[in-house]
Amino acid sequence: MVDEEVLDFGARIQTAMDEKKHPLVPIDPEGWVKSKKYIEQDYSKKVQEWAIHRGRSVAWLRALKSPDWRSSFNHPELGVMSAGLFLADWLAHDQLHIRQINALKRAYLAQVSGENLSYAGKW
Repeated sequence: MVDEEVLDFGARIQTAMDEKKHPLVPIDPEGWVKSKKYIEQDYSKKVQEWAIHRGRSVAWLRALKSPDWRSSFNHPELGVMSAGLFLADWLAHDQLHIRQINALKRAYLAQVSGENLSYAGKW
C-alpha cells in the first residue's frame, strides 16, 4: 500500500493535472510483491510509513486550489484517464483493501471460535 500511495494514485493525479511536470511513470504493483520482497518487510513499520504518506497525500489534496478533476492524459494501454477517475479509484482501492482485511478477520474468527457465524448476518 505504501508503494501505491507514493507511486500510483497521487502520482497519476499529478500527471493528469500537469503531464509536462509529472510524466507518466510505469508501475508494476503485482511485480513489486517479489521485487520489493514484501513478505520480508516489517509490517508494523510499513503501516506507520503508509500513515505518514497518507497524511501527506491528504494534505496535498486539501492544498490544491480549484483543481480541474477533468484534466487527463492518454494512458498507452488504457486510453484517456482523468484526475477525477484516479481520485475515485484511489478511494475504491482503499475499500478493496478494507474488504480483504475484513474477510481475513472473519475467516480467522470462524476458525478460532469454531462457531457458525451465520446468525451475525449474510456475508
